[in-house]
Amino acid sequence: MMKNVFLLSILLLTFASFGQINSSDLVSKSEGTSAEFPGGDFELMIFINDNIQFPKTVAEKNINDKCVVRFMVTTEGELKNIEVIKNVPECPECDLEAIRLIQSMPKWEPAIKNNIPIRTHMNLSITFKN
Repeated sequence: MMKNVFLLSILLLTFASFGQINSSDLVSKSEGTSAEFPGGDFELMIFINDNIQFPKTVAEKNINDKCVVRFMVTTEGELKNIEVIKNVPECPECDLEAIRLIQSMPKWEPAIKNNIPIRTHMNLSITFKN
């Protein structure tokens, strides 16, 4: 239980890194909405907490670092073009786990611009801490 509370608090702190990448496809708040995990940010944190599998390297090397993953949310809510844009240098397994975690997510709600779904790029920061 204590581990879950700790992990959730870490996710809340790192969630501030979550956001959009500058692109001509992106929306402004006045024109539409951003892409969103089903149920919102809190449900995203719960999904990560329930599904992340920490590599053994995290404990072995006492890692405290984050991996930032970039991906596209299509007009249908599918996650494509998943790539690590900030890796955990001491733990390539962490980068692979971050990609696996994104690949395992359900479809997102796509961004909306002028009442039309658009594709958009997102960043998600995932913290790996012993």
